[in-house]
Amino acid sequence: MKVLRLPLLTTLLGSVLLTAFFGFMLNQALDNDREAFQRDLGFQSQEQGITVSATRAGLERRVQVLATTLVADPVVRAVMSQAAQEASPDRLATLRARLRDNIGPYWQSLRAGGALELNVFLPGADDRKPFLHTEPPGVGRETIADSDYLLQQSEATGEPVFGIEFDGERATTAAIAPILAPGDERGGALVGLLEVEFGLVANVQQLSEQLESGVAILARRESENGGGPLWRVNESSDERIVEWLDRHRFPEIRTRAEWRVVQGNNRHHYLLTLVPVSRSGDEGSQAVAAIAIWKDVNVQFQHRQAQMLATWLRWGVAWGIAEVCLLLLLWGTRRVTREAMLQHQQRLEQQKTSLVLLNQSLEAQKDALQTLNDIAALQERSFAVLMERALEAAAAHLDMPFAVANQIDGENYIIHSGYSPDNRFVRGQVLKTSETYCSAVVARSDVVAFTDADNEGWRDHRCRLLFGLKSYIGAPIWVHGERFGALAFSDERVRGRPFDEADREFVRLLARWVGATLMRWQEVEAREELSARLTKIASQVPGLIYQYHQDTEGRPSFPYASEAIKAYYDVTPEQAKHDATQVFEHIVPEDMELLLESIRESEQNLTPWHCEYRVKRPDGEILWLSGQSVPEREEDGSTTWHGFLHDVTERKRNERLKGEFISTVSHELRTPLTSISGSLGLIQGGALGEPPESMRSMLAVAHGNAKRLILLINDLLDMEKLVAGKMTFQMQEQPLMPLIDQAIESNQAYADQFKVHYVVTERLEQTDVNVDAMRLQQVLSNLLSNAAKFSPPDMQVEVRVEPIGENVRVSVIDHGPGIPDAFHDRIFQKFSQADGSSTRKQGGTGLGLAITRELVERMRGSINFFSEEGQGACFFFELPRIDRPADAEPETVLPMSETVAEMPVDPGSRLLIVEDDPDTALLLAIMVRRWGYQAEIAHTLEEALGWIERRSFDAITLDLMLPDGSGLTLLRQLREQPATRELPVLVVSAIAEEGQLEIGGQLNAVDWLAKPFDEGRLASALQGSLSAGPRRERIMHVESDADLTRRVAGQIAASMTLDVARSVAEARYLLDSNEYGLISLDLTENQGPGWEIIPLLSQLSRQPAVIILSEQALAPTLLGRVETAIARPGLSAEELMAAFDRQLRHRDADGEET
Repeated sequence: MKVLRLPLLTTLLGSVLLTAFFGFMLNQALDNDREAFQRDLGFQSQEQGITVSATRAGLERRVQVLATTLVADPVVRAVMSQAAQEASPDRLATLRARLRDNIGPYWQSLRAGGALELNVFLPGADDRKPFLHTEPPGVGRETIADSDYLLQQSEATGEPVFGIEFDGERATTAAIAPILAPGDERGGALVGLLEVEFGLVANVQQLSEQLESGVAILARRESENGGGPLWRVNESSDERIVEWLDRHRFPEIRTRAEWRVVQGNNRHHYLLTLVPVSRSGDEGSQAVAAIAIWKDVNVQFQHRQAQMLATWLRWGVAWGIAEVCLLLLLWGTRRVTREAMLQHQQRLEQQKTSLVLLNQSLEAQKDALQTLNDIAALQERSFAVLMERALEAAAAHLDMPFAVANQIDGENYIIHSGYSPDNRFVRGQVLKTSETYCSAVVARSDVVAFTDADNEGWRDHRCRLLFGLKSYIGAPIWVHGERFGALAFSDERVRGRPFDEADREFVRLLARWVGATLMRWQEVEAREELSARLTKIASQVPGLIYQYHQDTEGRPSFPYASEAIKAYYDVTPEQAKHDATQVFEHIVPEDMELLLESIRESEQNLTPWHCEYRVKRPDGEILWLSGQSVPEREEDGSTTWHGFLHDVTERKRNERLKGEFISTVSHELRTPLTSISGSLGLIQGGALGEPPESMRSMLAVAHGNAKRLILLINDLLDMEKLVAGKMTFQMQEQPLMPLIDQAIESNQAYADQFKVHYVVTERLEQTDVNVDAMRLQQVLSNLLSNAAKFSPPDMQVEVRVEPIGENVRVSVIDHGPGIPDAFHDRIFQKFSQADGSSTRKQGGTGLGLAITRELVERMRGSINFFSEEGQGACFFFELPRIDRPADAEPETVLPMSETVAEMPVDPGSRLLIVEDDPDTALLLAIMVRRWGYQAEIAHTLEEALGWIERRSFDAITLDLMLPDGSGLTLLRQLREQPATRELPVLVVSAIAEEGQLEIGGQLNAVDWLAKPFDEGRLASALQGSLSAGPRRERIMHVESDADLTRRVAGQIAASMTLDVARSVAEARYLLDSNEYGLISLDLTENQGPGWEIIPLLSQLSRQPAVIILSEQALAPTLLGRVETAIARPGLSAEELMAAFDRQLRHRDADGEET
């Protein structure tokens, strides 16, 4: 019943849907036909309205032309001109008759053309009665009440006008033209107005014939009962219009054209078009008349009826055909569906059978997978126990009592693990391979299985005869890609069901798992053995061997760390294995950022890591650790470092002691050598008078040996600085040739000892290099001095400067004995010389070339040589070349002596020499005083600060190693005070370079000179620093109140040089040593030294400006001839400074007048 009901419901539903669709389409088609018919009728109505509008426009132009023509008649103008001036009724009657006679012919012609009225009006008439009125017979009207609007327009404008007039009964087309006085054509006097009236249409019958339609003129009339307007027919070409009006079939007449289809008594259909007409001057109100046009459209209606019938038939036939097609389709579909359902039912039965079999197979596979999963999930610490449990589970799954995992090596069959209820097969048992079924597995390298050995060809096999096994399944075990043995299951009984593919796959997968597990356990055993060995080795290594791991989120850990981690960080390897946070907690905070930054850089760039840092043990001990490792990126994006960490605390302590020792040795050797060499130089130079001839040779020997000792110490210390990275380089772009010329000039005196002369054979002008000028001089000096030492007498040493690619090469060529081939590889090594005896012959330490190579390489250059024994040697170095434009002027590098000589010395300049060694301090004082400076000496920081507080100095020479502290401390204090921030400081110390490296450019100094210093360079540095600043006025302040002194010093220290005298003796000394522009006397105390200074002022050869700081006025007899200014001590700092400036200007003005 249900099978039959479904097609029936489908058929009914399809039929309903088709009917609804075709009904909708039929309705759309009928709507389209109706809209097309309405649109066609609208076009016809619009065409009729256009024709009527054109007819009326022609009538309006005609009426206007007629009125204009009549007013142009001279007689009419003359008569109206007289009438406009007359008031006599008799005279006006005469003129009216004359006018009527003259217009009569015109009127006859107009009436024949359809004119309704002709009126003439006098201008300015109050009641607007026509002066002359003519109309067809039977119409007896004398006033035209509704002409006021057009009359007013024409009278006001003086131009012809036309429009629609309505008198309540009919509407007319009227034209009014002004009548002008004769002889005045333009702008003349208005003497009258002439009106011509026609109907709305000139000829209704003619218009009806033209349109082939009925035409009627309708006029509006008001309803007597106050209702809406009524319409009457004034003129018509057909009387049926009256019937339509009576039956109210007309549409409402509005202000625009309307149309409607009306049905006549003859059952014909007519298209009725109404064209409304409004009165002139009142166009916005309701229409006063209308033109009705009607046309018979019965033929079109019949055609539309036929078209509608055709549409109904067309869509009805289409609906019927669609219904038939639907029935045929449903019938065919039902038949095909029934056949398909039968076939599908048969397939379902087949699939059901297959699914039952598949379900059984899946259940078996599920059991197999569950067994394999249980086996894989086994966790045992012993491989033997793990395998026994796995074999037991597998044997239970296969329902076979014996299971063996063996290793087969030729004829040897070794059981690695076995399971059997009667312990027939046990671990370690050895059999012959040929006596087992596994020999077939080895031969085939695949699964071998049978359920009954007797019936499947295995009756005579040795295994069947020896062990009585009738069913068997086995698979090969593979380890590292090679066959290791076999996994076998067997039974003495015939198996109840055959082995299927699921059983074979089970054994095959289990064999793979056994092989993988065997490999894993072998690797574990190997790792454990290796780890035990590594632990034993690492325990003997004096340091920490480790693996450091950092995951992608930055979490640190030590997957491996030797036991030394406990000694360094007080953390066990197990604690750091998964979290290294406790390790980082022991790192000194000051070193943490450096350590983390080095790890980040190594991680990002995968570069080897190296860092030295400090850790703090729980007992407070600080350890220095040095570590290095190599990073490796893991697959998951994390990073592992493999490295070594060891304790370098002792090395750091030795380095510190070594540095202190070198600094001490450098200071203790260089300081006396400075005194010795400087003193000998002063004596030889005649600073203390000309020495006797008998002493000069001995002085020369002593001075020469002092210089040799200085060079020896310099080489030793320079080498140590280079190795330790403590040598500073002042790199600057500068011309190369002036540096070479200066080096040759400086070393020529040394070459003269060997009767050797330096010659530049090739020059390269317009070339700059970026070097440290002093270090380059040292390089050239080493090469030139070596060439001179090893050259024969009266020979030349050549110097060549030439371009090599982007570099410039400087070569020093000698003609000496050359360098033996065996020494070529060692020539740049420390303490190396070709012949040990040369040390005694030519002197030296063997460090010169090693230092030279280090210096050149630090300046981004390279050095090399070539030599043949007996043919001399050529040493050359290359530096990056910077080409200078040809028009650029090179900087001139003058020798120190010339530079010093050219700089004038200010005799008033005062220096403070801060030097702990009395001999060196005295030597410096003698030198600078000989150059014209005044000098004071301070041996400690405390003395230096005392001098700076009491005196103003123009420059300071500073030793860095002082008994009570470092000279850098004083330098920092000077740079922190505004008064001494710009004070030139020249560092003269045995550890000048170490100090310069320590501050790293944070504190500016004029120059850094290492002891023993060069006298010329010292003089040049002093003069350069003193000549750079403006001259400062020197002031002496005699102190009584220390607080007042500090106020004075704080205000004027930035622009003036201040000396403070605390006693009369000190004031006398300062007055004898200096000339002061201004002297301030503190007389706030009655017994202060200032009172005793007043008499001394009048004795000075050059009178300074004087300011007395006192609360009371002084007697003129006390001051004598000294001109003074008195200021109160309580003045503000700005007022005090202004007083000083005024007094100085007053002194300068007096000096100019004199």
